[in-house]
Amino acid sequence: VYLKKAPYSPFNLPYGLLGFCIAMTGLLLRSWAAGIISKNKILTKTGPYSICRHPLYLGSLLMAVGFITILANAWLWLILVLFMFFVYLPKIKGEEVKINQLFPGQYDTYKKETGMLYPKSLSFSKIFHPWSFTRWWHHKEYNAWLASILAIVVLHLLSLYI
Repeated sequence: VYLKKAPYSPFNLPYGLLGFCIAMTGLLLRSWAAGIISKNKILTKTGPYSICRHPLYLGSLLMAVGFITILANAWLWLILVLFMFFVYLPKIKGEEVKINQLFPGQYDTYKKETGMLYPKSLSFSKIFHPWSFTRWWHHKEYNAWLASILAIVVLHLLSLYI
């Protein structure tokens, strides 16, 4: 069930470094999305929102996949899959109902063009959109960075001293 013996470091090869890269990709995706979205004001369809409808959730999922890869524990993979089906997907569906009420018609068109957590097609003209530090800060995305940095430091220190 375990791919390697504890302790785990994000800098061990191959799983640690692979997991670190996946987690950082998720963190960067979350930051990109948080710096572009104007929640409940306009339907954001540019930047990462031109790739998938829920880049914040996708970023969080990638972060979880990254840290589970570092920890190399099959039970955590099972927990993540169950969490996805019983918590994440229902939450996304509920959020989509709310967004559809805020932007009727407009959201249906967007939904047809863009996948929930994956790209249906890529429009490079929509990907490039001004990013706002003020929006990023307003959405408190620094919390994801702080938690990730703390987790990486703790995992690395455990690998050195345990």
